[in-house]
Amino acid sequence: MENLYQTIRSRHSITSKLVVLFLAMSVLPLMVVAGLVYNQARLILTDEVATKLTGIRSNKVILVERHFENIFAKLEIFAQSQDVLQFFNRLSTYQKTKHLANEDSFDVNDPAYRQLYSRFGEKINYFRQDNGFEDIYLIDANSGQVLFSAARKADFGANLLHGPYRDTNLARMWEQVTETKALSIVDFEAYEPNEGQPAAFAGYPVFDEQGVLLGVFAVQLSTTEINNVMQNTSGLGETGETYLVGPDMLMRSNSRFFDDSTILTKQVDSATVKRALTGQSGVEPVTDYRGIPVLSAYEPVDVQGLRWVLLAEIDKTEAYAPLQQLLSTFLIFLVIGVVVVGGLSYLISLSITRPLKEAINLTQEISGGNLNVTLQDTGRKDELGVLYRVLSDMIIGLRQQIEQITEGVNVLVASVSQISATTTQLTASAAETATSISETTATIEEVRQTAELSTEKAGQLSTEANKASHSGLEGKAAVEKISAGMSHIGNQMEAIADSIIKLSEQSQDIGEIIATVDDIAEQSNLLAVNAAIEAAKAGEQGKGFSVVAQEIRSLAEQSKRATTQVRNILYDIQKATGTAVMSTEQGTKAVEAGLVQSTEAGQAITTLAEKIAQAAQTAVQIAASSQEQLVGVDQVTGAMENINLAGAQNVESAKQLDGAAKNLEALGAQLKQTISRYQL
Repeated sequence: MENLYQTIRSRHSITSKLVVLFLAMSVLPLMVVAGLVYNQARLILTDEVATKLTGIRSNKVILVERHFENIFAKLEIFAQSQDVLQFFNRLSTYQKTKHLANEDSFDVNDPAYRQLYSRFGEKINYFRQDNGFEDIYLIDANSGQVLFSAARKADFGANLLHGPYRDTNLARMWEQVTETKALSIVDFEAYEPNEGQPAAFAGYPVFDEQGVLLGVFAVQLSTTEINNVMQNTSGLGETGETYLVGPDMLMRSNSRFFDDSTILTKQVDSATVKRALTGQSGVEPVTDYRGIPVLSAYEPVDVQGLRWVLLAEIDKTEAYAPLQQLLSTFLIFLVIGVVVVGGLSYLISLSITRPLKEAINLTQEISGGNLNVTLQDTGRKDELGVLYRVLSDMIIGLRQQIEQITEGVNVLVASVSQISATTTQLTASAAETATSISETTATIEEVRQTAELSTEKAGQLSTEANKASHSGLEGKAAVEKISAGMSHIGNQMEAIADSIIKLSEQSQDIGEIIATVDDIAEQSNLLAVNAAIEAAKAGEQGKGFSVVAQEIRSLAEQSKRATTQVRNILYDIQKATGTAVMSTEQGTKAVEAGLVQSTEAGQAITTLAEKIAQAAQTAVQIAASSQEQLVGVDQVTGAMENINLAGAQNVESAKQLDGAAKNLEALGAQLKQTISRYQL
């Protein structure tokens, strides 16, 4: 504000000052309100995007966990089937028949083995194809021998205890299952038999009728199903995505922004991944693995002991695109407003400054001695119209005074000529009265100079009084403009208060909608409980329906939590709205107080202008009195001429009177020259 004030003061033109002032009064409040609206919209949009990302993230977590639960359930069922048990028994018999040592591989092309493979392997292949597994293995519990491989890769027939693949994640999975005799899964790693591509394995123990561990039924997990879940970008726009990250900060699913696989090749070392690995969840702005600012919703995923992180992210540019549109719209309206207000301000300023410029030009003509000018009456009723009429009256008065002075000077010149002739004739008889006439003449000259000085000072006093009266009228006009501006500001404060009250009413409507959503969540929860009861009654046939009921119940609880958060936010908005209403009322009262003070100031300036006008009138009377004194001095001078006639024999006095007459003649010539600069 200080810089703006200095800028306005530095302007030389009143027009530019008024334009800048009008623009500041109109644009600055608009920019303040726009900034507040933009900030509030950003907060609301951030909460909305965070809620959306949280919902998508939670849904993806459920889908991932459900995907692996389905895999584990199918793995358990098939591993306990009679086909797998019978196949394991036949393979164990085959091992014993061939006398294979634990560290040996066996010949998968042996006719006896091929017969077993063709008899039992077909069903296992069907199971693999139906469930999308990359490969299925039957691994001996004691020797670690890969007795069966549906895909028949390089690990088929290998020994996981002593062979070349003893340090792979497949070997670790076999060790975990044989030690725990329970389901086990190992994370993705580069697997040589899989052409070095990432591979993850899950295994389930196989027991005989007596409960003896025969081996491990294992599957190589496919990344296709996980990628299908993660790369479904419904609700995420053009830049949103969901993906999985492991504890090593490497991806466990592909990125939608890369054509090649990013599993185990793209590192995501962000703060949200680190927090999720410690068990936290939330939404934060971060820079993603592409170096792009995003909003990231993170949550840990536990898959049978594997700790992964699921991230749902969207670029900030897309998330805040509505804000950019709002900002662009505001800037357009701001530019239009500046142009319109600037144009109106310029026109209003011209209506004020153009008459002032004409008045200035007129006074310059008068100061140059041109009184042959006229000022047209504009017909205006405001202060500028009064100024025009006062200047016109001043020009007429000056013209009349100069005419009167011209006539007086002419008379003075004629009288001096007569005095000069008379003194020449009476020089011889003026000697006797020389001393007395000389003293009297000197005294009269001093009185005349005093009278002239009084007349000059009285004229200056009259001029200054007229200027002070004009300044008083300008001050009165300025105070009236300030009062009008304060009234306009008061009207704007009332409009702002009405807008804030309407916003409060709309927030109450939102509260009613939130209550309705809360009721729906309660009813959904009750419906989920009833559905769970009915599913329990249905037994095995109602298990699927029980899962749906649980999901409905979970969604109902999430809806209640969301409505609670929105209600808290709405309460804060209502509280802020109330505070804004109180502040607006206080501002309105302050404007009213300012209007009263400006009115009182206007009345004081009006009284001052009247006093100054009275002083100006008094100064004019003083000038008139001084003029009368000067006339009196001229009469005394005439009496002295009679004394010269009476003292005709005083030669020396006559000579002095002759010199005085010549001085008066020179003064008359000087007055003529001074008056001649004025054009009447």
